Amino acid sequence: MTSNDASMRALKAGWKRLQRLVYPAAVLVLIHWIFIHNNLAPALVHFIPLLLLVAARFLRHRRLILKGA
Repeated sequence: MTSNDASMRALKAGWKRLQRLVYPAAVLVLIHWIFIHNNLAPALVHFIPLLLLVAARFLRHRRLILKGA
């Protein structure tokens, strides 16, 4: 929702900050889910796909950097 051109123009420098806040927010959601349900499994069902997407993005970025070096 915030990565389109119009949002980036509207948020200006705040766009990068907002994007970086997604990671700690995801961890807080995981902790909240664990406390609410008193169980780790349902929380991980929702958190693991997000974790895999972030890991894939990180590995792709790293691979691109190593290719260029």
